[in-house]
Amino acid sequence: MESLERRGNQEIKEIPEVTVSRENGLVLMNQIKNEAIFENVGDEEALFMLSLLHKHPEREAEIMRQLAEYKPHVENREELKNKVLQALAAAEIQPKSPEETGQTKWGTQTEEAREHIKRLAEYFHTDPATYGIEKVEIVPSDDLLPPQKGSSFHLNGEAIIMSRSGDWHNFDHEFLHGLINPAVEAAIAQLSEAERKRIIELASVNLKDEQGYGEHPESLLQETIIRAYVDFIHDERPRPDKAYMAGVMAALTQEQFQKALQENPLTQKQFDQLGIKNLDDLKARWEEYFDRFARNELRERVYDFLKEYEGINQSFAVYLGTNIKRLII
Repeated sequence: MESLERRGNQEIKEIPEVTVSRENGLVLMNQIKNEAIFENVGDEEALFMLSLLHKHPEREAEIMRQLAEYKPHVENREELKNKVLQALAAAEIQPKSPEETGQTKWGTQTEEAREHIKRLAEYFHTDPATYGIEKVEIVPSDDLLPPQKGSSFHLNGEAIIMSRSGDWHNFDHEFLHGLINPAVEAAIAQLSEAERKRIIELASVNLKDEQGYGEHPESLLQETIIRAYVDFIHDERPRPDKAYMAGVMAALTQEQFQKALQENPLTQKQFDQLGIKNLDDLKARWEEYFDRFARNELRERVYDFLKEYEGINQSFAVYLGTNIKRLII
């Protein structure tokens, strides 16, 4: 493990060990998740959480605790757990080469992953050990996930990250959930109901409805902070407001337009709703698209908040807890 400098009022002592493993429970669940026995569950993430119990009974107490806390809508959790374990035990893994899964590439990038973790810990002045992250396990997922998608699970001192090889934006995003989620939960706990509703009002329609985060202030703020950092702050892109969108539209090429449609079915769906069929249509109607779907005042405020935070030597959890009301008023 690697010693780091002291940052603000929190010493970042170590960077977690990084390993690469396929996690057969996740692989098998990806194969069987659409079977009839799971059609009424209504929460795919819950199935993947339970699949982590495959060959790992030591994880049961923590996974069942997280299901009870974060997935209270999932009914008959004990019965579902048994159903999942029985289905996984009967399933067989479809053979894939390490090149197909991304394992070959990830296996050469564990030190680079540690450098990414170091950078994230330093920016947010947060020692991963603060939230019990002692080890990071990368699950190579080139054959399990579509482009730009990932998932992460945190339990028993370990961050388990499903990510496609070479997608460092996604890796950073998923790792940050382990640092940002608990900081947001602690900060929001001090807000009134009206203040919690204000977070919901500020978030975009895209994030709440189209991307499925609903009207949950914790999830909306967590996701917005992580995306604002990974997608804009780290890449040194301008504030994600309407002026920024105008610049993106002016520079958008036909190739980029087609790629966006191919990689994001949600974008295609929204364009269809507005009658946008080609690049010329989009350039003529982008303001309507922005105002209806893409405007995210919460993200604009978070971007400003993070830029201000860059001059502060304080853990992000403390800074957010002290200033969260200023973020939303």
